[in-house]
Amino acid sequence: MSWLDLHMHSSESMDGEFSPEEVVSIAKKAGVMVMAICDHNITTGVKRGVEAAKNAGITCIPAVELDTQCGGRNFHIIGYGIDPEQEGSRGGEAHQNQQTERTKWQKANDKNA
Repeated sequence: MSWLDLHMHSSESMDGEFSPEEVVSIAKKAGVMVMAICDHNITTGVKRGVEAAKNAGITCIPAVELDTQCGGRNFHIIGYGIDPEQEGSRGGEAHQNQQTERTKWQKANDKNA
């Protein structure tokens, strides 16, 4: 693995498996020194990831991956260096939280099937 990974997801995102703290721990063990947790449409894990990275002696760039559509096509836009506390940066989180819970439920049911 590279010392740099700027596109990771935590369990705060609809497609992440590990908590922000676990993502940082896994990255550190793999030799990553600079990282970004880019959860889909949600910034709730940003502060936790940045703090865990600081404690681990590595850098976590605050980021988010925004999902959008244009002309009937899906696009994913990553924003780096965001301020998760800025008004407007937390928009859509209630909807995302519902999707995250649904995804966790589906994963749990898939394991039990």
